[in-house]
Amino acid sequence: MGLYRWIKAVPIIKPILIIFILGLVLSVIYFLATYYWSNNKSPVVEVNDNYQEIIKDNPSKIIDLSTLNQPESNVSAISDQVQIQMLYPTKKGGRIWNSTSWSNNESRTIPSGKVDSFDSEFIARGNGTVFIDGAGTAQLQGSAPRMYVYDNTKKKKWNNVEVTVYAKRISESGTVSSQGIVIGARSEHQDATLKNPCLGATYYGRLLYDGRAVFQKEVIHEGVYSVNKPSEENKAKWNTPNGVMPSNIWIGVKFIVMTNPDKKSVMLELYRDLTDGKNGGKWEKIAEYTDKGDWFQNDSKNKVKKKCGYSANKVLLEPGTSVFIRNDKVSNVQYKLFSIREIE
Repeated sequence: MGLYRWIKAVPIIKPILIIFILGLVLSVIYFLATYYWSNNKSPVVEVNDNYQEIIKDNPSKIIDLSTLNQPESNVSAISDQVQIQMLYPTKKGGRIWNSTSWSNNESRTIPSGKVDSFDSEFIARGNGTVFIDGAGTAQLQGSAPRMYVYDNTKKKKWNNVEVTVYAKRISESGTVSSQGIVIGARSEHQDATLKNPCLGATYYGRLLYDGRAVFQKEVIHEGVYSVNKPSEENKAKWNTPNGVMPSNIWIGVKFIVMTNPDKKSVMLELYRDLTDGKNGGKWEKIAEYTDKGDWFQNDSKNKVKKKCGYSANKVLLEPGTSVFIRNDKVSNVQYKLFSIREIE
């Protein structure tokens, strides 16, 4: 009996065969769809403790960010939970530092002058202490606390950088105009002394508690620093009655320092994010300035030339050993997602 006659002779076979064929067709469609999806979807990126990008869908694919030229994404992953947008690409072979050690479940207090036992490049300085809660946050307290990042051998330098940090203003022990989210770069400040003040040369990006968003230049660690640029009263807009920085919210800051192609001037940019890093952050430029050599440190022109051998309007073109965060007269201010990348 042929197959057709057999199916016709046994009526129940026909619907079973139809169901079998439909199932086979659906299985083929599912297989093809799964194959296409697995080969075309965007990879999910996370970061391990060595600050390497790991593609979750292919764990064998690891990208070392310290040798990465331009990442596949413009998102810089600081922890497994938060990814922060990068404004400039990472320099090929460029140096990278980040605060992932703050999330190692090891709370500790670092007094001034001491190195973090979990990060040999993170040093507390100034007058105050740094408390790390082990859950990703550092707290500064004191009359002049500082957080430095530098290589203890002083061989590694920071040149063109994108520095990122989130900070939360909580309480102060007094009021001074220098209070705020202040980042210093291209600096040898870690070695500046009264006997050798010339090592204090630094560019500062400053989002201040009084509402100003400005840059300052220090060419010698004495006297009065430069006037603020782009203007003395350049302000960020805050939704507060008196225009000052609000308390108890996370505020992201990026400070860009980059030598221009002319090799004679330096570009400075300051950005703010008020989303707590959501979707990488919404970064708004709040200040920019180019140091072309007409920016002087106040009241020190004669002192600088005599003591340091260069003028008080020196453009800081050389790489620096340190990048640091400073504040003044604070009882409690918190920081997280602190990172430094060499950029191009």
